[in-house]
Amino acid sequence: MPVTWEPATARYRGEDGRFVSRDTVLDFVRQSIEASGDVTKTLAERVSSGQLSSREFLTVFKTEIKDEYIRQYVAGRGGVGSMAQSDWGKLGSMLKEQYAYASEFSKELGNLTEAQIVNRAGMYIESANQAFEAGYRKAITTSGNFSEERWILGDKQHCSWCIENAGRGWVAIGELPPFGSTPCGVRCGCHIA
Repeated sequence: MPVTWEPATARYRGEDGRFVSRDTVLDFVRQSIEASGDVTKTLAERVSSGQLSSREFLTVFKTEIKDEYIRQYVAGRGGVGSMAQSDWGKLGSMLKEQYAYASEFSKELGNLTEAQIVNRAGMYIESANQAFEAGYRKAITTSGNFSEERWILGDKQHCSWCIENAGRGWVAIGELPPFGSTPCGVRCGCHIA
């Protein structure tokens, strides 16, 4: 979903020039992650059945992680035109961390069942939510129109940290923990508004 962030109004605009709600953008985020999840599920099935080697799996898997993280961060930030050098640096740092985790994961593939591989691969893709939230936090911060944010519970099961953060209500930007840093990770479906 090509959108741009308009700092003056602190809102997203679609290609047709109309405002796009944050919920619409979040729907895109979820659909994109689901599509990448389908790809990684297929990869997991292929490596489990021996159709892909661990090395081949890792190469394709890292590309899928990279593509999803870029889509998510750019969507949160409000389009490629909104990206500053610091955004690309932040994204690169996030990817470096995910690549290290993925490399360790690939070493364990031979000891995991197909279901375990599918589950873990899905978690890596779902972690791209944190890229969207980082991009969005940067967009609202640089717009100058916001000074507060709040934790919104998602539609899945939550850990006590998510519930506690949601209970705080509106707080100054930066007081909430980075998205994905709670014990439940990114599988709760929460977001920051």
